[in-house]
Amino acid sequence: MGGFTRLLHSGQPDDLMDEVPTFVAQPLPESVVPHEYYPVLNRPYALLQWVQQTKVPEEYVMMSEPDHIFLRPLPNFMKRDDRPAAFPFFYIEPHRVRANLQGGGGWDG
Repeated sequence: MGGFTRLLHSGQPDDLMDEVPTFVAQPLPESVVPHEYYPVLNRPYALLQWVQQTKVPEEYVMMSEPDHIFLRPLPNFMKRDDRPAAFPFFYIEPHRVRANLQGGGGWDG
């Protein structure tokens, strides 16, 4: 396994950057999602910026949340073919939020 990189999607450095290797990403543009709306929507955008703006030496990347707990070793999902493994978190669906905001509604969870 390679190293860890923290994706900070606030657009500003913070006091943990000396402790953990960190990539500072810009939040989604205000025209897409109001910044006070729900910051978790910035995570996929931060990952996109990181991949586009840096050289990632690892062959595979795992995005995890700080509150995720792994009870057993993770299997190598990439062993059998080249399809990524993912879990669809309902709260990280920017297309759904955008449609609701454009329609004047709120988040429908």
